[in-house]
Amino acid sequence: MGRKIIQAVSILLVLQMAGCASAPEPPVVVTETAAPPTQTATSTVTPTAPPTYTHTPTVTNTPTVPNTPQPTATTAATTTPLPRGYAAVPAVVGMHYQDARLLLLDRGFTFFYYDVFDLEQPVGTIIGQIPAPGSVKKKETAVELYRAFRASAIQVGNDCRSLRLSYTSGTLLFSVYLEEGERYKFETDFPYGQTRVSDYRMVEMAVFDNYSADYMHYKPLWTGWYVISLGPYQISRAELDDNPIGVPVGCLRVLLP
Repeated sequence: MGRKIIQAVSILLVLQMAGCASAPEPPVVVTETAAPPTQTATSTVTPTAPPTYTHTPTVTNTPTVPNTPQPTATTAATTTPLPRGYAAVPAVVGMHYQDARLLLLDRGFTFFYYDVFDLEQPVGTIIGQIPAPGSVKKKETAVELYRAFRASAIQVGNDCRSLRLSYTSGTLLFSVYLEEGERYKFETDFPYGQTRVSDYRMVEMAVFDNYSADYMHYKPLWTGWYVISLGPYQISRAELDDNPIGVPVGCLRVLLP
């Protein structure tokens, strides 16, 4: 009886084992492991490019060695002597006329002046010369000197400009500003010489004789300063002695008729 029970239990165990063998196996879970360093792993991440560095080379300044001037052959300057009786005209522009006169005489030249009305240069300054400086001319040649001067200004209008003589001889000079195209009347009772209207270079524009007339008309060709000269005159020393402030000789007027 006991042997039968043991056999029955053995049969049941065998049946259970057989049933277990025929049942489906449970799913297997696969765990992914990182590839070892020696393997190439496939990745969907785009690799970031490494930063690009621009290398600027350091320039070392090379000192510049100046060129050593090469010796040049020196030649003695030769000056051609001037012919006998000739000399170079000195430069006198900018000098006072008295200094210019002495220099010209020392070089063997003569001279004469042209007075030029100039409001900028000091009175007596040489502002031009002919011939030009450096010109080789025969000695005793006359050099033309243009000398700056100023003259008392008078206004256009009916006012009398009083005239007085302070020297025994000479010429009275005045300046007036005239407009182109206007017609002016110059009027005076000055008793000596002539009355002249000149441009600033003392080039005569109009004239009348003070012995025979008292006025004249003049229409300027351009706008600017003009010079009025009266004379020449000559008086005695006794007249000057009797008039310490000048001998009165009438009026001068510049009018617009």
